[in-house]
Amino acid sequence: PSFAHITPFKGMWAKPIIKTRFVFSAIAQSAIMIDGVFQENQYLEMVDFKRDVIPSSMLYTFYNCENLHTIHQRMQMLYITNQSALTMSFSGCRKLENIKLFKIKHSYDFKDSSLLSNDSILYMIKNEAATSAITITLHADAYARAMADAEITAALAAHPNVSLAKA
Repeated sequence: PSFAHITPFKGMWAKPIIKTRFVFSAIAQSAIMIDGVFQENQYLEMVDFKRDVIPSSMLYTFYNCENLHTIHQRMQMLYITNQSALTMSFSGCRKLENIKLFKIKHSYDFKDSSLLSNDSILYMIKNEAATSAITITLHADAYARAMADAEITAALAAHPNVSLAKA
């Protein structure tokens, strides 16, 4: 169904058992609050927004979605105004591999995501919009893979406001 007329999406699909491959068929093209929208949905494996989503706040959005592995489409992060709007967004996402965060301006924490792909990390670095220093905190395994990748280390050198840290 189309949910384009509903905003904010705060907690809309938190904690239920929903279809394993959930498709978000329509979403507004303006900045929207998606706080807790999928929070603690342990069965969710994939989210397909069909087009870019533009969050203004993401508190606990994917918190404890431990089977989530892919978020299709970009998440345009330009309207996240402060670090607190990202609280626990990806905590507990143990299987997260694929995500496209576009124009990040704040630090992100993927400490539980050991499988986060180098492509996802590289995308965040190359498409950052930081005006001051930010850190992408990674699970130790993802950090080791990233730091061994020449393309990522070159991207970090070209984007001095972004650094990677090991959790």
